[in-house]
Amino acid sequence: MRLNFISFFLYPLLLLLSQILFFQNINFNGLINPHIYLFVVLFLPRDINLSFQFLMIFVYGLIVDYFCLTDGIATFSLLLLVLFRFLILKIIYNKDESEAPVLNREIQGYAFIFRYVFIGVFFYHLTFFLVESFKFYDILYNLMRTILTTVFVVLFYSLINFIYLSKQKK
Repeated sequence: MRLNFISFFLYPLLLLLSQILFFQNINFNGLINPHIYLFVVLFLPRDINLSFQFLMIFVYGLIVDYFCLTDGIATFSLLLLVLFRFLILKIIYNKDESEAPVLNREIQGYAFIFRYVFIGVFFYHLTFFLVESFKFYDILYNLMRTILTTVFVVLFYSLINFIYLSKQKK
């Protein structure tokens, strides 16, 4: 029960607070604007009812939109990520989905988790930036923003993972 409380309430709250207090202020010439709250969607257990996932992420997205002033773009992008994460997992995960309902480094391996995070973060940021600009003539600029922000967020995730793994080995 303690793990469910942490994964459903404290983990999203911690990511949201760090986004609001720290990551919202990172903006390198409008090219890098990381959104780390999307890890809540990426690491949701797969055995949760899809309707409950949509409801939970919709409420979470509204909270993100309210505090980050993104006018519904974060909610839309998060809901689209919930919808497409099953497709992303089906494409890169060759085994039965019921085998491991929770993504875990020990089960799937770090390379799989890294690919999954990279594709998910790229998809989210591409959706977010395209909807935010709503112009297709800026597609190269939005693609550059997406790639740079994705690299920054994935490097941040890898750094946190490295720190966590090094503490676990001690």
